[in-house]
Amino acid sequence: MTDAVETVTFSVDGPDGSDEVEIPAGLVDLLGEEDDESMAQVVADIALMGFANRAHTLAHHGEGDASDELEAIEESTLDASRSASASRTARRPATPTNASLLPHTMPTTTPPVVADALRALERERDVRVCVAVEAGSRAWGHAGPASDHDVTVVYAQPPAEYVVLDGYVASIHDAVGDGAGDEDGDRAVDVRAWNLTRFAELLTESNPTALEALASPAVYRGCPGLDALREYALGAFSPIDCYHHYRSLATSQYEADESSTVSRALVVVRAALFARYVRDAHAFPNPVFPAFLDDAGERFPDAWVETARRLVTRKRAGEGDERAEQLDPAIVALPTGIDPTVHAVRGIERERVNDFVRTAFERTQKS
Repeated sequence: MTDAVETVTFSVDGPDGSDEVEIPAGLVDLLGEEDDESMAQVVADIALMGFANRAHTLAHHGEGDASDELEAIEESTLDASRSASASRTARRPATPTNASLLPHTMPTTTPPVVADALRALERERDVRVCVAVEAGSRAWGHAGPASDHDVTVVYAQPPAEYVVLDGYVASIHDAVGDGAGDEDGDRAVDVRAWNLTRFAELLTESNPTALEALASPAVYRGCPGLDALREYALGAFSPIDCYHHYRSLATSQYEADESSTVSRALVVVRAALFARYVRDAHAFPNPVFPAFLDDAGERFPDAWVETARRLVTRKRAGEGDERAEQLDPAIVALPTGIDPTVHAVRGIERERVNDFVRTAFERTQKS
């Protein structure tokens, strides 16, 4: 039996009266040094996004119109939520859908620079954003002072583009801004986007980049069916396929000499430890790397975990481009073959993914 995740419950004022918001205790502890007003704003922002997600869910089940609900929420709740008071009641355990992960559906306030980038993507590329998540160092717990926003997007094109010659665009890579940061301190945005169809293909291949996007703790845009897909895919992925993806990433990024940067070495160590975890536990690793080391570090030699923590500390300190320490070659000594009778035990079903694709695409045609 796995341990339940401890949460803290807050009372907030919502559009329909008082409501409760559960936040992971670990996040509250991280915010513990904030004053009461700052904590209240954080909780209120999370609550607001929760109300918005609820509106979409109700609309999906035929119980209301999402656009009307969201407009009402924006008008009646946004300003009030900024000054809402949050009162801590009690900690109580919550059962996660995947015990290897921190709760991964925590709504997140979208930074203005990210919101602008998403609008620009839709306008300039003639697409509709279905899903947008933070999926780089800011999401994985090792961002430095100069870290950009690395945003993974799933988009849909107009229907005709899927049938005309040369209309289909499988992926888009846009870099927005110069990295200097705006007046609020937000950095540039690196958008890596997949067409719904391409995202579906990657999921059925148990591609860890697509799975990590699903597991991101920072969701900027969602759509009906996303939560169900997340819960299903993170429990149904193929361990052997995911292992080989992580193994390939670790070995391809590994440099045996001393010229590797801190950022490169961190990619290597993270992928190598994740590969071993997937192989041995048949569970998807918590993509927030410091939390993964806390939860699963006992599976690995102490020296490897200490190396990983040092790299995280240096990356957070802004030393990502500086020379890294020499890595123990044993970290990336991963077998190229593992027993398929043991590890090829399941896989993500195409029809389950297609259900999500249909729902997400239909929504883009209505909004």
